[in-house]
Amino acid sequence: MQKIAQHIIRIKLLIGLLWLMLRGDSTEAQSIRRHATCYIRSHRATINLQADVSLSHQIDFKDPKSQITSFQFGDNFLWETHGFAADYSEKEKQWRMGGFLRLFPYDGEKITLMTEFKYMVPVQNNQGIESFSLSTGIILSDHYHFGVELFETMSTDLSEPSGIRFYTGVRVHYYFIKRLCRRPRLNK
Repeated sequence: MQKIAQHIIRIKLLIGLLWLMLRGDSTEAQSIRRHATCYIRSHRATINLQADVSLSHQIDFKDPKSQITSFQFGDNFLWETHGFAADYSEKEKQWRMGGFLRLFPYDGEKITLMTEFKYMVPVQNNQGIESFSLSTGIILSDHYHFGVELFETMSTDLSEPSGIRFYTGVRVHYYFIKRLCRRPRLNK
């Protein structure tokens, strides 16, 4: 009877050792439930935090001379970004400035969906027309500092009913993300 008890204890210790070996390489090694750990885990900031600076270029494939380069600076908060935009139209040779509102209906691990509303007015007096645009796209990002966005834009001039254009573009984002938890420094 004593040998059977010792054998059961050895098997139990072997199973426990195997359990620790298989799960020992993660911060949740000693936890049965994945949420409760006694270790500090680094915070992974989402794309919808802090500030966003972006540069984009878009083209109308029906009229290749109709290209727009734009710069945007926005303040991100949870599921939306609002901010300032400046566009330069190659075809019209003029600058437009205005505001934008960008919404994020889905924010995944590597992919974020985006919808943007933008209202622009011409900078030069008596040149150009006010415009409104609606964009939708996909942001590819690792949720740290950089992101690349592929988007499609429908732009319309508000005073001309036939002034609807469709643009395809690429935007590069840089996110100013402050760390909520500072990394420890090693004193050498």
